[in-house]
Amino acid sequence: MNPTEEDINRNLKNIDEGKDLDISLYALNGEFKKRYFGDKETQQKLKKKEYYQKPEVKARMKEYQKKYNQKPENKARMKEYKKEYLKEYHKKYNQKPEVKARRKAWLKKYYQKPEVKARMKEYQKKYNQKPEVKARIKEYYKKYYQKMKKENDTNT
Repeated sequence: MNPTEEDINRNLKNIDEGKDLDISLYALNGEFKKRYFGDKETQQKLKKKEYYQKPEVKARMKEYQKKYNQKPENKARMKEYKKEYLKEYHKKYNQKPEVKARRKAWLKKYYQKPEVKARMKEYQKKYNQKPEVKARIKEYYKKYYQKMKKENDTNT
């Protein structure tokens, strides 16, 4: 006589509680093993996981991965993938409000440092000495002052 699902569950509960069984262990054997030791797939997965945790296996895998990554076709493929993936990732990441706020706070703090201010001032002096920049600045001020003069004339 085969035990019903109720009998199996009741007896498995009895095992958990440490009580005696109503049916033979032979009848429960399949369910008992599955419940307490996992099925074959689970056992295989556990064995595989254990195997890959061994240091010698990890070292062998790392060595293989190194050789694999040195191949030119794999390098090119990974470079292309990283370029696309990282571009998308950074685009999404940099749009987060907390990231924007953190960057803004850091930049504000960074530009207040005296050495940074001095370096920026020095660069600006050199930049403004270039002839094309001087001409552009002169042209801008000329337009600006003409505009201001017209506004003053119309206001009076």
